[in-house]
Amino acid sequence: MKNLKIWSLALALLMVVTGCEEKAATDNFKAGATNIVGEWQLTKWDGEVAPYDVYVNFDGVEVVIYQRVYTSLFEQFTATYTLNGSKLTGMYNDGTEFGPYRAEVSVDGETMRLHKTDGEREIMGVYTKTTIPEWVKTEAGATRAAEGVPFL
Repeated sequence: MKNLKIWSLALALLMVVTGCEEKAATDNFKAGATNIVGEWQLTKWDGEVAPYDVYVNFDGVEVVIYQRVYTSLFEQFTATYTLNGSKLTGMYNDGTEFGPYRAEVSVDGETMRLHKTDGEREIMGVYTKTTIPEWVKTEAGATRAAEGVPFL
């Protein structure tokens, strides 16, 4: 009986600690700004470590995407975008639209989450504030991306 009480207490404590961590992570974004301007690197995709190399640079009007998703070299894509509240939409230079995404930026401005609904399932990309390496920009600038598929 004593072991049952100890295990029950331990389980209850674990649930309280886990619940607090999840709440703190969510609260970190509740009051967060939706200002997405800056350079970002994809770090998680759909709850897992990102299987792709993707950098994005939002400058307030234009977004440049540097991606190594479908090829062994980085490709570059350019689009204009609008952020209306937390709704992110845009159009690539070839006229292809992207979005809508629900954008969130953490209170400290170091993490951005982009949510997209795929059918009935929501997929979330997590991006970390970074400086895009010059070699990535150089490689992407030398790569022909006319027939590529942009990540966003």
